[in-house]
Amino acid sequence: LFVATVTARHRCFASQICAATSQSFQVVPRQSVYFTDALVTLFGDPGTAGAIELSYDTSAPITVLSRTYSPSLPAPTTGTSVPALTSNDALTRAVLVGLGSSGGDLSQGFRSNVGVYNPGSSAVSVTVTLHGSSGTALGAPVPLTLTANEARQVNDIFSAAGASSTLTRNAYAVVTSSAAVFSYATVIDNQSADSVFIAGADDGP
Repeated sequence: LFVATVTARHRCFASQICAATSQSFQVVPRQSVYFTDALVTLFGDPGTAGAIELSYDTSAPITVLSRTYSPSLPAPTTGTSVPALTSNDALTRAVLVGLGSSGGDLSQGFRSNVGVYNPGSSAVSVTVTLHGSSGTALGAPVPLTLTANEARQVNDIFSAAGASSTLTRNAYAVVTSSAAVFSYATVIDNQSADSVFIAGADDGP
């Protein structure tokens, strides 16, 4: 069994300032390592958000999970777990299923955010297109341009697409890009603020 040496990098949103330093730590066989409030304790980047990249020798594979939640402990919390994705999960065409929209009424139903991370060293063009359960396009495509290693999240994707009046619990989005990117959605319960994480799935050629 091998000791895994892991190098972690925080890629924060373009509008934010991060320390831009990497941190390394080791994980011995069968050990679990836990970082509370990792953006602060591991990277020193309070008040930020974005993507975390982990690199390590694949001869010592690791399993990773993160969780976002609020408010602070020990109060009861709501949030979502985010599984680690491999480099092969970056796609040029992905689908995000199970999106919800409450027709603009934030007192009930759901709202949906869509995020994209560009792991490459060059800028990439991304388009997010919403569809109803029948496949009909909703609103207009949402274009994004991401610089190298940039993470971006579009809050309330239905409003961004000009489809804020849509009432649905079964829409989907297709994310196409000029180079492989990671895409995801979070669907938030407007009443409890609880949320689920949806990773982009391969949508074929």
